Amino acid sequence: MTELERLIEEYCPNGVEYKTLGELGAFYGGLSGKSKDDFVDGNAKFITYMNVFSNIELNLDTKDTVQIGENEKQNTIEYGDVLFTGSSETPDECGMSSVLTKHTEEKLYLNSFCFGFRFYDKELILPGFSKYLFRSEALRKQIKKTASGVTRFNVSKKKMEKVTIPIPPVEVQREIVRILDNFAELTAELTAELTARKKQYEYYRDTLLTFGVHRGGTFETKWRTLAELGKWSGGKTPSMAEPRYWNDGTIPWISSKDMKSSTLSDTQDHITEWAVKDASMTVYPQNSIAIVTRSGILKHTFPVAYIPFETTVNQDIKILSVAEDVHPRYAFHVIQGNGKDILVKTKKQGGTVDSLDFQKVLAYKVPVPPYEVQERLAKVLDNFDAICSDLNIGLPAEIEARKKQYEYYRNKLLSFNKLIKSGGCQLKKLREIAEYSHKRINAIAMKKDNYVGVDNLLPNKAGKVGSNYVPTKGNLTAYVIGDVLIGNIRPYLKKIWLAYNEGGASGDVLVIHLTDQSVDVKYLYQVLADDKFFNYNMQFAKGAKMPRGSKQKIMDYIIPVPSLEEQRRIVSILDKFDMLTTSISEGLPKEIELRRKQYEYYRNQLLSFPDNKTTA
Repeated sequence: MTELERLIEEYCPNGVEYKTLGELGAFYGGLSGKSKDDFVDGNAKFITYMNVFSNIELNLDTKDTVQIGENEKQNTIEYGDVLFTGSSETPDECGMSSVLTKHTEEKLYLNSFCFGFRFYDKELILPGFSKYLFRSEALRKQIKKTASGVTRFNVSKKKMEKVTIPIPPVEVQREIVRILDNFAELTAELTAELTARKKQYEYYRDTLLTFGVHRGGTFETKWRTLAELGKWSGGKTPSMAEPRYWNDGTIPWISSKDMKSSTLSDTQDHITEWAVKDASMTVYPQNSIAIVTRSGILKHTFPVAYIPFETTVNQDIKILSVAEDVHPRYAFHVIQGNGKDILVKTKKQGGTVDSLDFQKVLAYKVPVPPYEVQERLAKVLDNFDAICSDLNIGLPAEIEARKKQYEYYRNKLLSFNKLIKSGGCQLKKLREIAEYSHKRINAIAMKKDNYVGVDNLLPNKAGKVGSNYVPTKGNLTAYVIGDVLIGNIRPYLKKIWLAYNEGGASGDVLVIHLTDQSVDVKYLYQVLADDKFFNYNMQFAKGAKMPRGSKQKIMDYIIPVPSLEEQRRIVSILDKFDMLTTSISEGLPKEIELRRKQYEYYRNQLLSFPDNKTTA
């Protein structure tokens, strides 16, 4: 028994009480009646929107100040207060929380775009517990439902009052904080390493793109405006009220929410050919560069993305189709490398939404060497970019795995049984909720991707691969999406697959079709993928060299059937574990390979001496 389990058993064996925020405390607003001038050379510290949005606990090491009069009445932040972002461009980013977890003698004031919550009883909930609780999956789901809007979403404090939270004993809270703090510390260590990598990349990028200084002006480099790099264009948003513009769309459409990656692989939204035709949308060519010119994200960063596919864009995006003498990847790197300076020199002052003066953007000058030099520099920088920034490999994969693990434990630790909730769970035989497939399919319809034999089912629950053998005659057992396929020869190999397409299977593959709508198909798969099922199957298997499971006994296997809600919660948890396992097993070998490549790169650089006859 873990310490946490012991504490729960001791202090709350029957569950944890839940109460609404309206019962537990009161909300308050941020600064009011302030002008732009009040934030210049202020006499008091204030907490910005991004401070709340980006941190689960407030960062007090900030130089943001505001002018507060001697007798001025403004709300101040107190120890244990929970702060929320009040609005955002998407509902997913509304109501993001941060907690004041440290005692401070300084008066702290809150920006006008956020609001605070203060518990009546400050000893009821530990601030360290609050910082995790209000970012947990269960609470985020509730909070997101309090936001409404069209182009901008705002949180309703009235609805926030109805959000329910668990109130475990302080002893339980303290142990949960200890566990989660340890996870956070481990992730921070990896993040620090990744930050170092990124700084290394930025150093070499800036060095390589500083011509005439580090390279002595050995080749001709022209300074050209961004307007001279190619053709810049904009876009628009097809009417959201017209379903045929969006339903089943296949054409990428870029908006600010897509601009979180330096190289896009796809977009969140897609439009149809109807939208292109009726709304006169322009489809821009592949290998373009997109920048954000209007968005709240411009408060702190200048988003630049390389677009390797044809796409359309919205009105807040400008896209560059490079000229023939400009290498697309070089253009991307040189714009990204100057991003901070571009943001400073072109950002408009004032306005409700941050934006850039695009004419100033076009006039910004960057160095442009000959094409072959651009190409060489782009390759070098791409190598560094792959090492430092690719979210699918190396350290970022490990960080992502740690985050998933952390989120799993956070959500598990913060999921308490309510006192009034009685947990019921039925026990049913497999035959009561499912049957073997009775449908048949002709072998003519079989291809390597939809035929499943024992040989192309992978051991240890690893799914399946395409079959090297495809029958051409006879009828096969048909399967549909959601059926569970199990290899019935040598059950100890644990061959099982949840079908995501339709096809046919050999006689040695059992096709189990769910018949009970009160059971989630993914839950059934997880139960049958458990080692206990395969151990059970082996007990009744017949045959020495090639044991075969008993179809009759398999249908007698006992399946626990809780509520559909509980099934889906269990599936969600197990899916996260599956993702975590995959991330770790793939991420670390890739990281080793990246370290090797990094070593080889530096070795080659250090041992590549210039020919004394070379002049360029």
